[in-house]
Amino acid sequence: MEIQYRLARERDIPEILAIIRQAQKSIGKLGIGQWQDGYPNREVFEEDIRKEQCYVFACSKQIAGVMVVSFETEECYQALTGGTWLSKRPYGVLHRIAVADSLRGSGLSDQMVELAEILCLQNGISSLRVDTHEGNLPMRKFLKKHGFSLCGIVDYGGPDGKRIALEKLL
Repeated sequence: MEIQYRLARERDIPEILAIIRQAQKSIGKLGIGQWQDGYPNREVFEEDIRKEQCYVFACSKQIAGVMVVSFETEECYQALTGGTWLSKRPYGVLHRIAVADSLRGSGLSDQMVELAEILCLQNGISSLRVDTHEGNLPMRKFLKKHGFSLCGIVDYGGPDGKRIALEKLL
């Protein structure tokens, strides 16, 4: 299975949103509120694409995965509670990672995290941060497998806005 990646384009948004809807259904089955309120939506991905931080992964020219790697300061990461970050230096942030149902378990998500790490290193960044819902046990297991360490809690606000925050030194 040959996977190719590239920066996402506006015309990719329908396929991206189809993958996000699949991920929302999977997360919903966990009984948690993450991604159950219409987020992420078209406007979020339009902004990610405009900032050139959204990547798509294609198999046989069909988009099969999406992720965002940002090098902007994440506002809520400034108010970490219940722990400390591993590094005080500039960091990359992995957001909105999702794989099409048809390729779950294929190793695509492993390749996606590897690319996120490479992008960080190419930009002189030596750590990668991510957050997820405490109840998203599959994602937590995946992040642990990839060497991320639990650092504390961040809060995006709202009734279900608290997320566990993790970091990996590269």
